[in-house]
Amino acid sequence: MKLVLITSDVFSRLVLFFVFLVMLFVSQSLKAEPLSPVLNNDDPNPLFHINQLQMPESNLDAGLETTPDQNQSIRKFQPWLEKNNATGDWFGVRDTLSKEGIDLGFSFINEVWGNTTGGMKTGSVYASVLQLATTVNLEKIIHWKGGTFYSRWLYLDGQDPSVNLVGDIFGVSSITGYSTIRNIELWLEQTFFDDKISLRVGQMDADSEFVISDYAALFLNNTLGWPAFIFTSIPNGGPGYPVGAPGVRLKLEPNDQFSFKAALFQGNVYPQNVNNHGFDWNLNSNQGYLYLTEAAYRYHCTLPGKIKAGAWFSSSTFTNFSNPNDSFPGNYGIYGIIDQKVYCPNQNVHQSDSKPNDIKITEVKSDQGLGVFHRIAFEPGDRNIFNFYCDSGLNYKGIIPTRNQDLLGLAFVYGLLSNQGISTIQQNKGTSPANTAFDIELTYQAQLTPWFTVQPDIQYVIHPGVTQAYPNAFVVGMRASMTF
Repeated sequence: MKLVLITSDVFSRLVLFFVFLVMLFVSQSLKAEPLSPVLNNDDPNPLFHINQLQMPESNLDAGLETTPDQNQSIRKFQPWLEKNNATGDWFGVRDTLSKEGIDLGFSFINEVWGNTTGGMKTGSVYASVLQLATTVNLEKIIHWKGGTFYSRWLYLDGQDPSVNLVGDIFGVSSITGYSTIRNIELWLEQTFFDDKISLRVGQMDADSEFVISDYAALFLNNTLGWPAFIFTSIPNGGPGYPVGAPGVRLKLEPNDQFSFKAALFQGNVYPQNVNNHGFDWNLNSNQGYLYLTEAAYRYHCTLPGKIKAGAWFSSSTFTNFSNPNDSFPGNYGIYGIIDQKVYCPNQNVHQSDSKPNDIKITEVKSDQGLGVFHRIAFEPGDRNIFNFYCDSGLNYKGIIPTRNQDLLGLAFVYGLLSNQGISTIQQNKGTSPANTAFDIELTYQAQLTPWFTVQPDIQYVIHPGVTQAYPNAFVVGMRASMTF
């Protein structure tokens, strides 16, 4: 079994390296507008929702000058490079299944990380995740109006740079986890009243719908997805990637501007090496429950934006940091998120005939441009490591001419430790703790084809492990993603 896994790992790396070389050879001669997953406001994480792709127009003759022989060689690759998936339509089978109500999505994500200085030690690690997602439209299959079945499976492999190299609390990578085959989502959904109300029951990951910033979805640091102010505060990190949990979710969306969600999950998801396939379901009051609520409002004030406010409550039992012999019957926190577009290069501008100085932007015609995000959270310090947390950042889509779908991003993460949390860390680790944790991430996602992206990444980690025992770390990485 071990030999099979090693062989599979080596083969996957060779395949990815071959495809990368092909992309480098061909992409410079194609002026195709590469694709990127659409950042849907209600399903914002493009990493794990791999079917949200749309086809661009391309122009073979534009771009760098090429010889006739080179053009002929490029034309052989062009149909493949313009497909939505690397494996195409499977000779029509994929399209047939989709028309019948079954959509299959495969993705393979590889990362290589190197810690150049600081942290626990220098070195490099490799991590990957293979994903299979299945969406079944039950109305097409069995005439169940408004019904949907969804499942998502992961095969995780490799090492975690935070665990093996850096020792940080936020998490350098957002794809790592215990190496295994794991189910993360397995649910049924029913919609009512023209999709204005939906009820979802089954295994879910909360970070596909809750506590997420749309613009932060670009980044590779784990806390910019399922945030540290939650996963450090509830048993075993809660129902965030790579672990799901059974529960129920209700969503109300009366119009395009307003939405409200509430969910109840199993309170303890257990350690990943114990709940190693995702099916340690144990819904009972002794383990406690996790409750999440979130309201969102979309607006368009010159440029589009979205604001969210939410809260979480866990009914599990939590140690009182001020008195280890005492405990609290619950834990909670509140948070707010804002996503705002601040610049769009392709806008319709209207100038009033009666007031020449009255210029108004009437329509945003492109998703290109600069967007910013900010997320802030508060928690009680007597039972949590952090009592204040915030992250902020920006990303620019299409900053390089002819690279209209590429994304450049810069993000900052800050966590303020509670006084009680500092004392607890000092007792547990026997080291002098820091009172803050701070990360900076710079990243660039290049979409070379509709199904292939590469993303170099740099992170500077201040106070790894929220302790002064480790020097600040400078981490570099590369992600390559493929959809099949």
